[in-house]
Amino acid sequence: MQTTSGNSQLSFAVSLLLLAIVACACPNTNDNRRYANANNTNSQSNSPPANSKPSPRLSRNELEQSFRQMLASNFSCFDYVKTNYTHYSGEYILGGAPTGPKDWCAEYVSRLDFTEEKKKADDWVAENKASLIAAKVTHVNVLYCTDAYGRSCHFLHAIDVK
Repeated sequence: MQTTSGNSQLSFAVSLLLLAIVACACPNTNDNRRYANANNTNSQSNSPPANSKPSPRLSRNELEQSFRQMLASNFSCFDYVKTNYTHYSGEYILGGAPTGPKDWCAEYVSRLDFTEEKKKADDWVAENKASLIAAKVTHVNVLYCTDAYGRSCHFLHAIDVK
């Protein structure tokens, strides 16, 4: 009997030990949820909204470079882009022209619909409005030139920055 009692006590002790190991290995899901909620609450209340940080202001040269890149990527019918500032009564007009049509589209330039390009220019101005105003730019003009030297240019779009 003693061995049976000893075996029972031993198996009972092993069972308790296994139960204790399992209890330690399995975390309490309610505690974890509470901890996760506390962390989410804290992180949400302490972190600023994603759009609260203003974008850095661009200098006049940086604006011109950005404008040139926007024109070059959207007016794919042309070989290159030229941009310049016109200074008038303390204000600046940023102008740009895609210049010199590529061979495959030269005959179609006069019939091209520039609706999409106008929208891209409007979007660029809206995105960079704070920088344009800080740089005293009042208008952004877009032309397109059918020759490589910019002698035969046609007015496309004027955007009022104010």
